[in-house]
Amino acid sequence: MKDKNTIGAASDLDVLYAKENYLFVKKEEVTNKINSILSTIGLYKAVGGIDLYKINENV
Repeated sequence: MKDKNTIGAASDLDVLYAKENYLFVKKEEVTNKINSILSTIGLYKAVGGIDLYKINENV
């Protein structure tokens, strides 16, 4: 899209839409990674993993 803007084939608005779409996809990627980590932690606790917060309370 940047090349089209350089030669005048894409408007500034088109470039902004492309950037907005890219940022939205990156945000979704981060959200999915966070959800994956939280699910992994929940699964770990569900199968008997030790809650590290409880360990720190007893120290």
